[in-house]
Amino acid sequence: MTKVEHTSDARVLVGIDISKHRHEVLIAVPGKTRRRRMTILALSRCSPLHT
Repeated sequence: MTKVEHTSDARVLVGIDISKHRHEVLIAVPGKTRRRRMTILALSRCSPLHT
């Protein structure tokens, strides 16, 4: 039988930058050298694309 152990030491660091034109999210896992970065374009309520 497999024993499952959950540790609360596993953490992920997340930074969120919200601006008028775009939003950026930076995700970093401690112990890893690479970080994941996502950019999301912000749509304003006045934009014709937003309904």
